Amino acid sequence: MKRIICFLLAVMMLITLVACGNTPDDNVDESTKGEETTAPVIAEKIPAEKYDGVFKAGYASVDITPTKLPIAKKSGGSYKKVQDKLYATCVAVNDGKNTALLITVDVTSIGNDICENFKKYITNATKVPAENIIISATHTHTAPSPGLPKGDTASIRWLADLNTAMANVAKEAIADLSDAEIHNGTTEVKGMAFVRRGYSADGTPAGIWRQKSTNDFVRYESEADNSIQIIRFVRADKKDILMANLQTHFTEAGNYITDTISSDLAGVIKGVVEIEDEDALFAVYVGASGNINTVAYVEGTKVFGNYSKMGKAVAEAIVATPLTKVEAGTIQTTEKQVKTNVRKEDDETVKKAQQAQAEIEALNAYDGDAEVYAIAAKYGFESAKEVSFTVSRNTGYDATRKHTIIGISFGDLAFVAVPYEMFDTNGMEVKNGSPFNMTFVITNAGGAGAYVPSALAVPNGGYEVYTAVDEFGTGEKMVSEYLAILREHKGIK
Repeated sequence: MKRIICFLLAVMMLITLVACGNTPDDNVDESTKGEETTAPVIAEKIPAEKYDGVFKAGYASVDITPTKLPIAKKSGGSYKKVQDKLYATCVAVNDGKNTALLITVDVTSIGNDICENFKKYITNATKVPAENIIISATHTHTAPSPGLPKGDTASIRWLADLNTAMANVAKEAIADLSDAEIHNGTTEVKGMAFVRRGYSADGTPAGIWRQKSTNDFVRYESEADNSIQIIRFVRADKKDILMANLQTHFTEAGNYITDTISSDLAGVIKGVVEIEDEDALFAVYVGASGNINTVAYVEGTKVFGNYSKMGKAVAEAIVATPLTKVEAGTIQTTEKQVKTNVRKEDDETVKKAQQAQAEIEALNAYDGDAEVYAIAAKYGFESAKEVSFTVSRNTGYDATRKHTIIGISFGDLAFVAVPYEMFDTNGMEVKNGSPFNMTFVITNAGGAGAYVPSALAVPNGGYEVYTAVDEFGTGEKMVSEYLAILREHKGIK
């Protein structure tokens, strides 16, 4: 009898959910509503075969804070003091034959040429091939950018120091290799990720995000991914290694006009985790984050108030999450070159952008100034940034670009290196579509490709859309490339 009652209740709940799902929203203009976004159905997760080898993991962290100040900023001005130190952190894994390196660096981004040069130094020092190395940035905006601006003496000296630091952190992580079991798990911190693009109560798109001081969206273009993926290498020496992959923009302390170096949110999380879990070493990797903002307004309320509170909440969730043992396995790596088409406008639009740029440059004003917005609007653009990106995209790029993407897997785990800021929607498509138990989507890795908006983001326009260099649809193309690599690693045709 109880089974029958439970069955009837379940049917009634299902009918209710379906009915609710089909009820029109009276507050939304149906003509602009479009297709609601949901993450794709989770693909079958194929368990790893039992691994009989000895799996090892190692860790190292090297201070990369510039020693000579002031040092120039890419955006202009210079850094004159240090709030907290910057680090390059490496997790090394070894299956008895092959070694792979997962490196994260406290900088905004690392250009492709710079990244490839780092790998040469690492390979020369360790013999680990380039396709077995993922180098990513934590995306703090309060740190110098390797190699930029060109010509600054302090920047040139720092880049030389970074080449040595990359080789050293890799060597030290390999020297630290110790027998390890693998455990993983997932947690969530609500409000950690916020889609900064949506629709207002009257059904109109919000437009450029930074012009709004609060969030008054009634509906978002896509769902935010508040998940945190965690891997713990439990080592025989009792000094475990923790890795976390979270889908949030890591820049919050990063005031663009500051003269102070900071590792930002990544530094807060790392510091709190290692205090809360003193038996573990920690590395944090930025996931899909192209259309979200930290410590932002969600439904009119500021969830955390500041990046320190958010970092503490994230760190405590990482430490408290129960983990499950998963299988190790033979390390597989794939490096692939993917060609994308650069987005080109018609000649008339390019001409207007060049005229607007000339007028804006003559003003010698900031992008946020009313006069600058007025000039941009006169020629049909939202801001000076849209003007400059339109000009550079059409005059400074060839018709196509090449991106280096990497997939690394072992046992139940996989990692993909994304050389740009992937949107949450596309990140979830990779994670959910992967046949592996857990897949780290690591962005800002092996390139500085700016934004590649998801197809759902394009109709709403805004900053990340108009600054995109590649043709719309590139995000979905890249998702297919990553999933093809992961399926190949699992032997799926």
